Amino acid sequence: MLILKKNFISYAQIFLWGCLVFLTASNSWFSNKLNISISYLIYLNFLLLFLINIRSISEYFKYLFSNNFKILDTYIFISIFISIFSAITSDSLNIDIFIFVAIYAFLRSLSLTPSDSISDKNILYGVIICALVSAFGILFGIFEYLFLESTLFFESKNTPSIIKMLPVYFGGFHESYNQAAYIIIAALGVLGFLDLSKKQKFFFEIIFWVSLMLSGAKIVFLFFAISLILKLFEARNSFLAKSLIFLVSIGYLFLAHIIFASAHEGVLSDKYYRELIFQIDDINLYLSLFSWLKIESVNYLIDSLGQVLSIANFNNFTNGYDPHFLLASLTFIGGIIFACLVYIRIFHSAYLNLKYKIENQILFTSLIIVFIIETMVWDSHHSFIFWIVMTYNFVSKNKYEIENFN
Repeated sequence: MLILKKNFISYAQIFLWGCLVFLTASNSWFSNKLNISISYLIYLNFLLLFLINIRSISEYFKYLFSNNFKILDTYIFISIFISIFSAITSDSLNIDIFIFVAIYAFLRSLSLTPSDSISDKNILYGVIICALVSAFGILFGIFEYLFLESTLFFESKNTPSIIKMLPVYFGGFHESYNQAAYIIIAALGVLGFLDLSKKQKFFFEIIFWVSLMLSGAKIVFLFFAISLILKLFEARNSFLAKSLIFLVSIGYLFLAHIIFASAHEGVLSDKYYRELIFQIDDINLYLSLFSWLKIESVNYLIDSLGQVLSIANFNNFTNGYDPHFLLASLTFIGGIIFACLVYIRIFHSAYLNLKYKIENQILFTSLIIVFIIETMVWDSHHSFIFWIVMTYNFVSKNKYEIENFN
C-alpha cells in the first residue's frame, strides 16, 4: 500500500510538473489563438505542487533562517523585501516581483533533495513530457501548414534571418517558436540524467531534434554548433574548444543585434530594422530590435531616476515592448542590486553544474551555455524551464544539496 502511495505521488508530480511548465509557456497561445484563459489552471497546478512539496519548502526556509547571512539566497530575499517596501511606500506595487519570488523560492527549495533520488527526478520527467507535447505541436504545425487553412500552430514573420529554412515559423502550442525551442532544448539537455533505456532515449532524441530543426528558431543552430564543438574536442584541446565556443557565441549575439541587408532591397519591417548604422558597398547595417531595446533600457533607467521601476512602465516607455534582456528585466523588477545578486546565483549554479566533467553529457553542457547566452535576448525571469535548469542540482552528492550552492 505504501509503495502504491509513493508511486501515485510520484506519477502525480511528473504529470503536474509537465503541465505547469507547459501551461506557463503556452498561456499566451491559449489566450491569443483560442481566446481561452488558463490562469486559474496554472495557479491550481502550482498550488498542488506546493502542497506536495511543502516539506522541502519548509526545510528550505528553516535552512535559510538557521544560516542567515551565509547564504546568497538570503541577500536575494532581503533585496526583494526592500524593493517591495519601496513599491508600497510609493504606491506602485509590482506583481512581477511576487511571481519571481514564487518561482524562485519554490524551485530553490527542491535543491535540498538529493540529486540521485527518484522523487527529485520527477521534475525532469515532467520536462520531457512537456517537450514531447511541444514537439508534437510543431509537427501538427507542419501538417496544418501543408494541408489546412488555419494558422494555429505556425506563424508568418518577417524576422531577419540568414538561416531561415521555411517561410513560416512553427511554435506549436506556444505563441513564440523560441519558447518551444527552449523547452525542447532543455529536454535534450536533461535526458541523460533519467533512467531510460538507450532505445527510449534515441526515440526522444529523434523527435526532439527533428522538431527543433523544423521550428525555425535561431537558438537551435547555436545549440547544435556548441554541441558539435564539444563532441569534436571531447578528448582533445579544451582551450581550443572553449575558444571556438566563445567565438560562436559572440557571432550569434552579434547577428542578433546587427542586421545585414542588401541596399537594393526594401526594409521588410521597421520593427526589426530599427536604425541604419552605415553602408558597406551594397550592404546596409542596421541596429536590430534587441539593440534598440538595450538602448531604450538605458534611457528608461535615466528617465526614471528616483522613481520605482517596473516592466509595465518600460512597456509604456517603448510602446509595448519587453526588454528582451534578463539583466534589464530583473533590474526593472527589483532594482540593480537584486538583479546582480540573481545573476551571481545563475553563474554560480551553472559553474557548479559544469565543473564536474560528466561523461556523455555534452547536450547538458550545451544547454547551460546556450541558456546563459540567451539571457542577452530573452526575458526569462518568469520562465519555469529556465529556472529549472538554473536551480536544479545535477551533480552534487551531498544530502543537503543547497549547502553546495551557498
